Amino acid sequence: MKNSSFILFACCILGCNTGAEAIRPMQVETLDAVEITDAGAIGRGRIIDGNGRIEVYGIELFHENDASPVVFQMKSAPVGDVFSIVMSGLEQGRNYRFRAFASDGTACYGDALTFTTATYLPPEVETLEAANIASHVADFRGSVANRNGRISSYGVELVYENDTMIYRRTAALAGNGFTVAVSDLAPQRTYRFRAFVDDGSIRYGNAKTVSTTEPEIIAGHIPLADPFILHHNGVYYAYGTRNADVGKGYSAYISHDLVRWRRHSSPALDKKDCYGESGFWAPEVYYRRENSTFYMFYTADEHICVATAASPLGPFTQEVKQSMHADRGIDNTLFVDEDGKAYLFFVRFTGGNVIWGAELEDDWKTIRTGTLKQCIATAADGWERVQGQIAEGPSVFRHNGVYYLLYSANHYQSQDYAVGYATAASPLGTWTKAAENPILRRPAGQVGSGHGAKFVDVNGNLRYVFHTHFSTESIAPRKMYITDMSIDPSGKVTMSGEHITGAIEYKTVR
Repeated sequence: MKNSSFILFACCILGCNTGAEAIRPMQVETLDAVEITDAGAIGRGRIIDGNGRIEVYGIELFHENDASPVVFQMKSAPVGDVFSIVMSGLEQGRNYRFRAFASDGTACYGDALTFTTATYLPPEVETLEAANIASHVADFRGSVANRNGRISSYGVELVYENDTMIYRRTAALAGNGFTVAVSDLAPQRTYRFRAFVDDGSIRYGNAKTVSTTEPEIIAGHIPLADPFILHHNGVYYAYGTRNADVGKGYSAYISHDLVRWRRHSSPALDKKDCYGESGFWAPEVYYRRENSTFYMFYTADEHICVATAASPLGPFTQEVKQSMHADRGIDNTLFVDEDGKAYLFFVRFTGGNVIWGAELEDDWKTIRTGTLKQCIATAADGWERVQGQIAEGPSVFRHNGVYYLLYSANHYQSQDYAVGYATAASPLGTWTKAAENPILRRPAGQVGSGHGAKFVDVNGNLRYVFHTHFSTESIAPRKMYITDMSIDPSGKVTMSGEHITGAIEYKTVR
């Protein structure tokens, strides 16, 4: 102990004297500060406690010449005579005075010592290169000088025109370099990219450019029946009934322009993760912003189902492998009204294929069976009864306060499979069919056109995706097409039967 400890020794004798027992003085010594960083340190002290009556101990910390300290204390007896107290929330590059203390009713202090916090050196990041570049993939590389070990995440930022895409990784850096593999780029585009790190502030490397290549064509069409397109964050995702997947689950296709598509390398839904053994038909995917979750409504074993995922590419799974309704049904589609209430429309086999609707619970998974209501059945004759007693493929939306239900009629094998619509004043009807139906039949020389879905493209235009037969001689594999759709001031829906857009399938690189 230093000479001044004698004064502390005497002080503690007086402070701790009860007059009823022999006094063994408490002594406090300030030892040192260790593990000093730019934001904190550990202060250590020693206590010799003659009577075992310590109520509180700790460190008093003074910033340079401040008179009032910050107190870091513990209100329990120390283990042993040496203690350590974490001092946090400090400022970088500052001088601090500190002293240990303990109290058994009267506080005793050790000598004051000093330390200086370190100066924080932010990480430096450098954009290195893009490698393994193909039509829609590239590997982006960066390097980091991480001088304080505080990086919480790192990655690459890509910019194309007004679109910015962030690919962030939170895994610990292995060494000073990192690679971010990106597989959802658009072909034949030039992107600006730069590496970044996040240590509480985003720090960027220098910007560079990369150009993706022309993809390799696999086929001049997309082999999807019952197609559905989701537009999310500037990217289009297509789902549908694919002959190769009917007994397995579903694939997802990706496009940036609605013409060039590639199939994602992993299944969007694998039957091992969900209800159903076969008959995987007519999937539709919706994004729910409130919980950042994607919902796939699909048919399996002639039962309607729903599965969820964190990405539009899946994998879509069910916590409990079950259908949404005990009765047989197909072609379920979601509609969410402006008040947030969700509805499900689907086909039941009640005197042919008949479209029904019902309210959903807030989980988007449970049908309120008491609200089930028949919506669309086929007419006794006319364009809907060329082959079969079938109304299917519903797609529901609201426009200017009016509810619209698009549907397809006739057997899908019929070359006169076609699309009509009905309107209502409320989500579950009563529905009134349009006098001008059908609004899409045999467009541009194609046959078997129908079972599609309305969507909005990147420019805000109404579009309708649908399938046709492969040719006038062969039904399968059915092909995906897109056409323009409009609603005039009177509420009349039209679809272009002359100008339809086909789709091209490109090779998936990875």
